[in-house]
Amino acid sequence: MFSSTKDKKKYEEHLVLNHPGLPPYPSIADLNRLGIFPQGKNWKFNL
Repeated sequence: MFSSTKDKKKYEEHLVLNHPGLPPYPSIADLNRLGIFPQGKNWKFNL
């Protein structure tokens, strides 16, 4: 599991290494285009 971080550099490194090709700061349009939907986490926003 990826632990929370407030370090922008660590977050971006995690994205590049673990999620290549995905936008680091996706918009709702990006999430819909990629077929990524909320998984019921209380910290996620509603689409």
